[in-house]
Amino acid sequence: MNEFNTHLQIYIHEHTLIIFLIYVSLAGLFLVAYYLLVVLICIPVCYVQLKLGAFYKRGIVGIFSFLVPILKGVAVSLLLITFIRCLLHGVELSYCLYFTFASLAYPFIWSASNHGNHSFRFEKVYHSPSDEYFHDKFLQKTDHIGEGGVLLWYAALCLLATWTIIYIVTVRGTSFFGKIVYGLTPLTLLLLGIVLTYGYAAIPGASGAFNRLIGNPGQHRASFKAHDEKMNIQDMVESKLGSPRPWVDALHLHINSVGLWSGILPTLGAQLYHRKYIINAAWILQLLVYSILPHVAMFALAPYIDPRDSGGFIAAANGIKPGLSFLFTAIPASFDRLELSPFIAFCLYLCIFLFGLLHQALHLLTIMDNLFPATPKFLMTYFKRRECIVAVFCFTAFLLSLPFAAQSGIHLYAVVNDYVDRLLFTLVIISTVPFITGYIKQELLYLPIERACMSLWYGLSSLITAVLLVYYFAVYVYPRPVVGYDERWAEKLGWFIAAGPVILGLFLGAAHAVHSNKGTVKQRFMQSLRTDSFPASDPSQEYTSGDTADTGLQIAAKSPSNEHVIPEPLHKTETEVFIRPLDNSDMAKV
Repeated sequence: MNEFNTHLQIYIHEHTLIIFLIYVSLAGLFLVAYYLLVVLICIPVCYVQLKLGAFYKRGIVGIFSFLVPILKGVAVSLLLITFIRCLLHGVELSYCLYFTFASLAYPFIWSASNHGNHSFRFEKVYHSPSDEYFHDKFLQKTDHIGEGGVLLWYAALCLLATWTIIYIVTVRGTSFFGKIVYGLTPLTLLLLGIVLTYGYAAIPGASGAFNRLIGNPGQHRASFKAHDEKMNIQDMVESKLGSPRPWVDALHLHINSVGLWSGILPTLGAQLYHRKYIINAAWILQLLVYSILPHVAMFALAPYIDPRDSGGFIAAANGIKPGLSFLFTAIPASFDRLELSPFIAFCLYLCIFLFGLLHQALHLLTIMDNLFPATPKFLMTYFKRRECIVAVFCFTAFLLSLPFAAQSGIHLYAVVNDYVDRLLFTLVIISTVPFITGYIKQELLYLPIERACMSLWYGLSSLITAVLLVYYFAVYVYPRPVVGYDERWAEKLGWFIAAGPVILGLFLGAAHAVHSNKGTVKQRFMQSLRTDSFPASDPSQEYTSGDTADTGLQIAAKSPSNEHVIPEPLHKTETEVFIRPLDNSDMAKV
């Protein structure tokens, strides 16, 4: 199940433009940054978080509550940020769902025959009829966020359908979702194969798109001459890899796709058996599929995307993922211009929707499995069943997403997307303490040198991530406002979205940790700073000296709660034997 953490939409949104640049060095150097960060950041984070989830059999909130209770709010903050991301992903999925069924009509509803060939209308410049349709017919966007506009009924209906499907997928928990994954994954890969085969067999010039992706040295040199550039390969490497942009882009891809600091990895680890080879196979398989599957999808979609068709508001506005213009303007323009099959368009958008659905459901299940155990008892008594709580959760998410379905919804989307991760670096740094504490105390499993090296690697990856996020915010985000001067009030809303989950999660987690203890305020606070020993596990699932080649140490485990468990005294069991004396008749028999 964990190999489908990869979110195809995020990959397209962030990096299609980079991959389609003419120079092979740009695409190649991004892949260099991509795979170097996989080794430097993804391996230690996936390894440690999956392993702790498998050992503790808990999600991220349960692990933090056991190791450093005062910092359990960090886990809550990460889950709140994950929930806000899910709201944005739900909007993107609703767009895909709309285009999935809209693409079945022929001629396409965004085709030139339906809208004419006017590229300039009402002081608005459009790059293609699909660009005009998406902005004026589908979004019907207002000029700025201050103009609320009306609620678009079809957008709201697609949102409702999206969250209804999400409810059906997540209502029965992770075990039921795992069965759904077994059914949806082959279907999704089949659709991807159909799209790939048709694209390279039926679209003229598809081989050129393939060459642009893998790079052609001859075209590379010709492009240099055409643009009068005299940079050699060494200068190109130094200028591109020396720039932080490809590194930051690759980091954002890893964070959003793998879910490094979203709570997913410990939850996935909790579903694994406590066996060395299983845990190692899990993180290796996850990163292996993550390193291959997005590139396969990229090759499949390459013939359908012409970067020249990407334009309009969503291609130039700050805060909007650049790939939205590729998905909803460039790809429809190619289907219209080349008169491609509507069935292939249906398969393409359905494939993207299913990939996004798996990603969305996994994130929401992580949130539910971590926060539902902390639900107040009176709410559990009132709803009684998990199905009711999940229904309330999904309906609440739908209501929170409704403002995105208004005419000004795309402006609100830009504000939320631009601000939601601005303070993520603080949680990355603080969360390092519980994770390293939990890993380094595994005295039963590994030698101290191994635990120290892996903990150092994890700490280094967290530090690099935080530094890159701070640099990205200071250089690329903060100087470029996402709203106009007259709408600067929306920046306050953005900072509330950025700081609210961090402050609220830290405060609620610390307050709950102190309140759960007994004694005076000082005693409760000191108890919330404690770190418990590693919990006892099922002996059938523990490492043994034969598995690890290490000497196992017998550790007395503590109970996660503050109450000391007093063993019951052993009682001596006595057995009395009574021997009946022989009477006269018995003596006669003898």
